[in-house]
Amino acid sequence: MPFETARLILRPWAENDAEECFKYAQDPDVGPAAGWPVHKSVEQSRIVIRDVLMVPETYAIVLKETGLPIGSIGLHHNDLAARDDELELGYWLGKPYWGRGLVPEAAREVIRHAFADLKVARLWCGYYDGNVKSKRVQEKLGFRYQWTSENVPVQQMGETRRGFVNLMTREEWLEAETLRYYKEQQAAFVAGTLNADMEETRKRFLAYLAPGARILDFGCGSGRDTKAFLDLGYRVDATDGSEEICELASEFTGIEVVPMHFSGLCAIEIYHGIWACASILHLPKAELKSVLAKITTALKDGGILYTSFKYGTFEGMRNGRFFTDFTSESLADFWKDIESLKIVEEWITTDVRPGREDEKWINILARKS
Repeated sequence: MPFETARLILRPWAENDAEECFKYAQDPDVGPAAGWPVHKSVEQSRIVIRDVLMVPETYAIVLKETGLPIGSIGLHHNDLAARDDELELGYWLGKPYWGRGLVPEAAREVIRHAFADLKVARLWCGYYDGNVKSKRVQEKLGFRYQWTSENVPVQQMGETRRGFVNLMTREEWLEAETLRYYKEQQAAFVAGTLNADMEETRKRFLAYLAPGARILDFGCGSGRDTKAFLDLGYRVDATDGSEEICELASEFTGIEVVPMHFSGLCAIEIYHGIWACASILHLPKAELKSVLAKITTALKDGGILYTSFKYGTFEGMRNGRFFTDFTSESLADFWKDIESLKIVEEWITTDVRPGREDEKWINILARKS
């Protein structure tokens, strides 16, 4: 099925694309860098389309303004992606369109499709020595370097090359997409949450803490609750995964809000309370358990955690962010193996933001035992 981005349509190849394919595939700067020889004729391009490109999960990159293909992108299995839950990303683009950010634009949509629709666990990508443009594309997309291979056979070119292998996991993609949302929507997000009335929930949390206790606002967003705790005389550290939101929260609270991903928490028994209001709900369940272990380690004995999740059964991408929702039943099942962090209170609330009163939240307080 076709996909659409701001400037592109990604659709299956057709044999009548041969003339446009040849226009770019005859360029010696295009194919050889990717490991295939230049096309010598329109008919050769037609054969390649029929035998190589007209396969599932391979798409013509079509420029909306012309309606014509200018390159190709696709997902496939090979020696790197041999498992059923792995795929490799490959692409090429006509030289006149280099430098416009079109490959990253197309690739983001195909990567979304791989992780969100096809449910792959890992996505591989690679490039040959000297292909600096492809290297930069993969870095920009968030692929991580894994290894270098010497003397890689490039069969279509009849030679061997040095190859570099990169990887992206589903968990990494989910986190990156969620952070990209907050980067792009920072002003609207802060404006929409800054004045949300969380006073009653804060009171329930603070009832477990002594005056002046040390609190971590873990994923502080606008800094609304950090400032409220500071105004009440508590010692507060605050973090958020979005550097842009950290800057806004620092300005609002008057303290330095530290950019940190949830997995970066490494404190050991220094907090009396950790406030994770609508924050760790962006983690997949497997990663959520790992982060809850870090939270437990960061709490002093008897320390208290507050956190909240949207009420429901959904787990996946919603409006540009990843969410793990819980019901009372699913939360109890999920939490049953977390022995060192016991739930002491659980309650359901409606969303406190204007116009969203129909949305429900499940809230918990859990004590380190």
